[in-house]
Amino acid sequence: MQIWADQDCVASDVLVRQADDVAFTTSAALAHKLVVFQINPAHLDVTNGFDCITVKTAASDPTNITAAQYILSDLRFGGSTPPTDITD
Repeated sequence: MQIWADQDCVASDVLVRQADDVAFTTSAALAHKLVVFQINPAHLDVTNGFDCITVKTAASDPTNITAAQYILSDLRFGGSTPPTDITD
């Protein structure tokens, strides 16, 4: 999947394109960081049972708080009530 990262949001607001991968490790420096994963559901290996995504964070403590936010965009469906994104 495509990945962009800003390893120090205080110094810059520029997202830098990273190598395509299924995981990303941020720098160890204490800083405000932003990482964006662009996931195309068509690339999931549904045939072998990989039909879901998750975010894992590590090394969180009182001075290093992590969070994840999913932003889902599916323009294939119209109407006022799109289908659910939680199916498992």
